[in-house]
Amino acid sequence: MFEEYSSLILRLGLGSTFLYFGVYEKLINPDLTIAVIENSGISIPISIGLFVFLFGLLEVILGSALVLGYFTRTASLIAAVMITVLIFQLGYLAVPRDPALVAMALSLIITGSPILSLDSYFKKRKYV
Repeated sequence: MFEEYSSLILRLGLGSTFLYFGVYEKLINPDLTIAVIENSGISIPISIGLFVFLFGLLEVILGSALVLGYFTRTASLIAAVMITVLIFQLGYLAVPRDPALVAMALSLIITGSPILSLDSYFKKRKYV
């Protein structure tokens, strides 16, 4: 009866997580993320500060798209790939929430956003 609301809950949860980490950890307070990257030994071809800024900006864009339900499947696919790369770079349990976030993103790739989303709004308008 309320199954379609599960994708809404996943969308809002994953989107707000991306918004929080993009805005707070990467854009407002990037020092922690910069320290993690420097200590992990990951090689990045651009300056770490610029990388963290661009990564934070991408997280804000993805989080906004997920919360609004706009291109949900595409945003979820990008999110799943980003988090999976982080898991392989930092280690499976370096950030224990990451596997759960990948599972949320994979679920949204399958279900999309059938209700209370820009995707469903535009889909309805297209065929009217």
